[in-house]
Amino acid sequence: MAGGKIKIPPPYIEQETCPICMDNYKNPKILPCSHTMCQECLEKLLANGYRSEVLVCPICRKSHQVPDGGVEKFLPNYFVSTSSEQSVTTCHVCDNILSDFHKKSGRCSYCNGQMCAGCYKNHSHPENEIRGFQQEDEYSDGLDLDGSHRTTMHNLMMQLQGKAQSIITGSMRHSFQCEQQQAPQQTKITRILATNDNKLWILVGNGPFIIKYDYKGVELDRKFVDGILLDIALHHDGYLLMILENYNSVMSYNESQIREYVSAAESLCPRRILMLPTGFLLVTAVNLTSDQRNHVILVYNTQGSIINTIQCHQQSVPFGPIISLACNRKDLHICIVDDKQHCVLFLREGSSPLCYTRPNGFPTRNRGGGITDPRYRGFRPKCLSCDSKGNVYVYDDASGMIHVLNSSAKLLGLVLTNDEELSGNPNSITIDNQDRLVIGDELSGKVRIYEIDANYNNLGQVEEDTGAFFASLQQRLNNGGDGVVQELADLSNSMNFNPDSLMNLVLDGHDSH
Repeated sequence: MAGGKIKIPPPYIEQETCPICMDNYKNPKILPCSHTMCQECLEKLLANGYRSEVLVCPICRKSHQVPDGGVEKFLPNYFVSTSSEQSVTTCHVCDNILSDFHKKSGRCSYCNGQMCAGCYKNHSHPENEIRGFQQEDEYSDGLDLDGSHRTTMHNLMMQLQGKAQSIITGSMRHSFQCEQQQAPQQTKITRILATNDNKLWILVGNGPFIIKYDYKGVELDRKFVDGILLDIALHHDGYLLMILENYNSVMSYNESQIREYVSAAESLCPRRILMLPTGFLLVTAVNLTSDQRNHVILVYNTQGSIINTIQCHQQSVPFGPIISLACNRKDLHICIVDDKQHCVLFLREGSSPLCYTRPNGFPTRNRGGGITDPRYRGFRPKCLSCDSKGNVYVYDDASGMIHVLNSSAKLLGLVLTNDEELSGNPNSITIDNQDRLVIGDELSGKVRIYEIDANYNNLGQVEEDTGAFFASLQQRLNNGGDGVVQELADLSNSMNFNPDSLMNLVLDGHDSH
């Protein structure tokens, strides 16, 4: 990263066909690494390998144990386009051909009929039964989370059509409670740092302690700081860096000694810090001499000298308060949250920054607030982190959702967790070196650790594909049900669904025929 410049990534290519045969999918199978290929292509790949029981993914090169029964036993991917799908869909009532826009208008959960907007609005049944799907409403205050986790995921998929590619699921592995502060203060997790040896440094509130935990919540160490802590970072050598209020320096905490690490001009007041993989240090600071108190980004080299000062982003607009920043470990983009513009920016070498804001009509999590609560409107990114694959995780406080972006600042999908609280009220998130998602709560002081274990893509196909899938299961039930129970058990386990709920969903459709 000579001269403080940032590497430009290769262009992003969306994969809509099988990456092996480059044709439409035929019997698509999803591997444990989340990549999808045709069953026949995987069988040929396995036959050409040197071990009949191990399949190497041609995309990410990860090795996977082939299930008993062969490639056929890998989980089917029901959310990708296949060569057997019909290209034309007509309204169930008026028989008019449905455009892509009309396909998102609605499908009756009672008779399974897909309709244009006009017919859907006037469509009803004497029983007045509604079983899950609701028409998209740009002004809805969100999802009803009183139901099961499976219902939440179903509703999310329906509302996300045309806006995101995927639902990314996270299974909670561990959770623990951080040290409670005395009332009336809340136990707010301000910052989480993941170490290379699977430990967590956690800042609660503004200090005075920085506490080190293992992943089961056992306290291992604590550092006392006499002052108000604004931010902390981890040096490559393992010790802590920190910013104290009313100091124009970044301090180091090494071997129980607090010393000045780097300094800024007296007119600049540091606010956030980030150490890059190269050893360079980024410091965001408020410019006290500007009328609007604009923010700047200072870039320090490994000798502690300032080599660059970034003052503006797109179209010469000064930075507002930068409340979170991270480095994409794959592409070395600098990702920041601008709290004034309410956007996420990807800073790149020699090009204008990429900008992400939430699409219109995006679903929200109902966390107990009323529909007039302003936090359920617009887009308010609060914190972000990056994984080893080049994905950027952004927590949006307005929707209560964690967005996953690719390196081109395009929305890949949302993270849906499997705990009852659906990750609570996040204030800080981080991705550790094993790509686990760690969430710190804003209110309770609880830390939750999730394994990102599944990816369900191409949500634009979810209505037709899942309908065809359940119809095929119902037909097999009519013919004796051979293999249906095991297939549902495998699917529910992979998608974190309750297997009884999934079976009831199929039986409901089965009984209605």
